[in-house]
Amino acid sequence: MESQRLRDRFVALRLKLADHGSAAARDAVARIDAALSVPL
Repeated sequence: MESQRLRDRFVALRLKLADHGSAAARDAVARIDAALSVPL
């Protein structure tokens, strides 16, 4: 249950950052994608 809530927060943050387009945002999105690829 808690892992799903954490995953939902990461996904929401990723969606917000993806709209920014800066290099730092792209880096953060890549790190979030990597974190989400690992089963929680």
